[in-house]
This record gives sequence, C-alpha cells and structure tokens, in this order.
Amino acid sequence: MKEYNIQFLGRTAEISKQLEAQLSKEIAQSKYFSVTLDESTDITDVCQVLIFIKTVDEQISIKEELIDLVPLPTSAKGSDIYSALDSVVEKYGGFSKCSYIVTDGAK
Repeated sequence: MKEYNIQFLGRTAEISKQLEAQLSKEIAQSKYFSVTLDESTDITDVCQVLIFIKTVDEQISIKEELIDLVPLPTSAKGSDIYSALDSVVEKYGGFSKCSYIVTDGAK
C-alpha cells in the first residue's frame, strides 16, 4: 500500500510540474494578463486567496486559469493578500505585463 501511495504522489508531482511549465510558457508568450483575486475561509477557519490569471496573446486568444490557492497564515489584511499575490506573480515573471487586478470589491 505504501509503495502505491509513493508512486501516486510522484505522478501527481510530475503532472503539477508539467502544468506549471505550460502555464509559465503561456504567460511568457502573452501580450498582457490580468489577475483576479478571491479571498475565502475554509471549514477549518484558514483564510485562503484564490488567484486566477487571464492571458491575451498576439492572436487575441484569451485563456483563464487558476494559478494558485494560497493560505494566509495570519489574517486577510490587504498587506497579507498583496504578499501572497506578489510571491505568485513573481514566480511567473512579475507584474510587467499585468494590465488589471480585479477583486470582489474588498479593499
């Protein structure tokens, strides 16, 4: 049973790496992107930020993906949400192509 779990986790990690590489390529090839944030609290009272990205390429092809779900260890203050967003966006090349950041109206 343990061997099966190790193989499953290894395969899951490999799929995750491939999807992340594909997303990195799409973001690098995009002309612009926008980010949408949604903060929520799960049933264990952990605050989380869902970060979606929408890319637009040279052919005006639009794609939208969930790029990360980041748990917030302390609170859901604006500075905590920005830190989570900044770390995720920097992993994909930074804000240089970012045209919009959209929230649900929270400050």
